[in-house]
Amino acid sequence: MKNNLTTLLITALIVCSCAKKEQIEVDSIDAEIEKHAKLETDDLKDLELEIEESEPEVLKVEKPELYLKYYLKSKFSLYNSNDLKVIAENNYQLAKQDPTNLQAQEQAFLLLLAAQDYAKALNIINNKQTDYLITFERLFNYSQQIAKGDIKNAEKTLGQLMKSQNRLPHLKILKTYFQYNKDNDIEKLKADILDINSSLALDGFKYYYIARAYEAKKEYATAFALYNKAFTEHTLRTEDVFSRLVYTAKKVEKDGTDNFKSNDKYGEDIYLVDQAFIDISKLKELDNSLKAVSAQVLYDLGWSINQTTSNLAGLDFLALSDYIAPADKVKFQMAKGMYANDWTITTTRLLESIEENSDYYLSARIILADALKSIDSKKAIQVIKDLKANSKFNQHYLDSVLGQIYLESAQYKQAIKALTSALENDKSSKVYFSRAVAYERAGMIPQSLADLNIALEKNPNNPIVLNYIGYLLVDIKGKANEGIDYIKRSIELDPTNPASLDSLGWAYLKLGKYEQALEYLEKAYGLETQDGIITGHLADAYYHNGRKEEAVIYWNKALELEKKDAREIQRIRNQLYKYNK
Repeated sequence: MKNNLTTLLITALIVCSCAKKEQIEVDSIDAEIEKHAKLETDDLKDLELEIEESEPEVLKVEKPELYLKYYLKSKFSLYNSNDLKVIAENNYQLAKQDPTNLQAQEQAFLLLLAAQDYAKALNIINNKQTDYLITFERLFNYSQQIAKGDIKNAEKTLGQLMKSQNRLPHLKILKTYFQYNKDNDIEKLKADILDINSSLALDGFKYYYIARAYEAKKEYATAFALYNKAFTEHTLRTEDVFSRLVYTAKKVEKDGTDNFKSNDKYGEDIYLVDQAFIDISKLKELDNSLKAVSAQVLYDLGWSINQTTSNLAGLDFLALSDYIAPADKVKFQMAKGMYANDWTITTTRLLESIEENSDYYLSARIILADALKSIDSKKAIQVIKDLKANSKFNQHYLDSVLGQIYLESAQYKQAIKALTSALENDKSSKVYFSRAVAYERAGMIPQSLADLNIALEKNPNNPIVLNYIGYLLVDIKGKANEGIDYIKRSIELDPTNPASLDSLGWAYLKLGKYEQALEYLEKAYGLETQDGIITGHLADAYYHNGRKEEAVIYWNKALELEKKDAREIQRIRNQLYKYNK
């Protein structure tokens, strides 16, 4: 996307040239924009010709200089910033320059909503000079009304919303609750919800919302059965369903964790559900008011979208849920959505705002450490060390998390130490594999292969472990024929894994089968073009197939891409030294 900045600048200049019919000087554009989006004199001449020939429609804005400034800033931040608040603010300023532009108003509104800047989002609605509704505008109106307890107008707004959004089963469920609020007929609520057309994937939500009504009436046995149906039969594995399942199970003296596969590796009474750590000793009584149900419905809509895509709509639903009933579980879910969009500054800000007395504190700190490990490994390590000193987490689980951070920050000795400590209590394939990688990166190949074989014994059909063993046998031990069998088994299990295809191509190179090597390495590169090791191996294949010029190009590209594997970086440099003459 960053390569489109020059095009964006040209577009913006066309807009402003049309608006002012004279050259515009802009002194206040940020230095970064100037750095990345300069136009050469010849480009400007071509631009003038385009303007004369195309005669585009004049855009009427009061201050073209400001429009240009915020057009550029909005696009630049959208492609480059890792802070949603910065992106939202730039789009807000752009929208202010042209209140008749529905697209600009909508973009700014949705970004501001996701950034939870509700005041400015409301300003967009109040100041737009168009009769068209912005996406999420009615939902925002509904959220304001229900948050204030204005049930009558909230129901009216929901009715209007249903006319245009009649395909959302969650909103239909919400509508049935308004009727239930009037007649208190739980059998009718159950029948109405079950009668809603939805996919099988959404059926679990039906039973969940029916169960809430029974739980609120303290009919715990019925509620437990319905929660169990949602969680077990319809596999709706959210932290909310799990929490209510366990809560009602305790009320009827059953074990709600029977069907939930978990060992005790996290800590006493702590279960991991959808990346959230649930302390079942702290579960609270259910609030099933219309306000609470509204917040939950919007939360579930946001959660559903977050599970499958990094779409902005998921964050907007979550933001509206938080507007109605602020909760740390919403912050946590929003942070996960921000992280998926690479808005790391916004992610860490949200996670750090979750305080130590919160039910979501443990969950937030683990995700925070994960978000920090690539940008500030020291801080990430400190987050986990603080948890070790002051939390209910089992120490060996935190050692495994700490070992992974050390591993990814190239601190291999510390990683081995932490992972060895973790293995005292958690002898899982995953931890053995992580320590094997640490051993390999530290140059301790026999120890690495020993751990890999244990990991494979525990999980014989793991294509990643199979490939890693095969690759080490081929690349370091010089046992290409033996290694190739492991790699082929890996590809049988996962035919489109670029790492395994790369390993097979590399094995064929070692065996002198250069045409076969090129075939598999080109497949691997086609699936993963940003991997330095695959790129370097492809360069070797080109060289051995008589394509030296391409080999040199790809070796150089591999050096640009590969930052971690010192052995591979040195190998590529040696190849360039020998053959780039």
